[in-house]
Amino acid sequence: MRKTSGFALALVILLLLPGCKPDTPPPQTTEAPAEAKEDLADTQSEVEPSAKESADRFLQALKGIDTPDGKKMLAETRWRQTMKFPAYQDIKLLSEEMFSTDIPGVKGYKQVVSLLIPREGGRPFVKRYMLIAYEDTKKKIWKIFDFTDVADVENETEKACEGKRLAEGETTARQGCHMRCSYWRMMAGEIEQAGEMAKKANELYAQNSDPDDEARYYKAQADATIEMIVRMSGAQL
Repeated sequence: MRKTSGFALALVILLLLPGCKPDTPPPQTTEAPAEAKEDLADTQSEVEPSAKESADRFLQALKGIDTPDGKKMLAETRWRQTMKFPAYQDIKLLSEEMFSTDIPGVKGYKQVVSLLIPREGGRPFVKRYMLIAYEDTKKKIWKIFDFTDVADVENETEKACEGKRLAEGETTARQGCHMRCSYWRMMAGEIEQAGEMAKKANELYAQNSDPDDEARYYKAQADATIEMIVRMSGAQL
């Protein structure tokens, strides 16, 4: 079977799924001269130093993404291997915070940053990104779950997990919708509920008597999500 990159396959699949097309958040792009202009927002004093350290290492690795050291650092500081990374010239921290999750004792870490992004043949522009991280309790290291455009996470979660989307369509399409809901619940700190969505996606896979590559992809993603949550919570799902 011809191999396809996980990110490319995920993007194609989600674009094709009825009712599960990625909802693009409003652009956060503004023109800027030589450097990002946003000021650093007040940060919370209770931020876990090791969470911030991992986030800083991850962002530093992005600048050396084509080097062996950069690739090694990225592998050590991220949960998922299907993330895409923006090229940038400068970065400024706008805010950071710890947040509670739906699992007692498990917290998440969030950064919002502004990136100065080069544009071929034009002036660089500023775009805001958000970073979500959780601790790998087995390895005692914080890892980045995703680094993506700033979005209204609560609204995106509500849309992705709307009951009609999860209930309608053929089995593989519903499997994909459950995994999209699982992703946004992870972004929102609803880790336990994200795990439930992944398990339901696997139940749908088990009902499929003739799964195709798309269904097997979602099965792999669901298994990875469940294992990830086990490592975050230290408990079995």
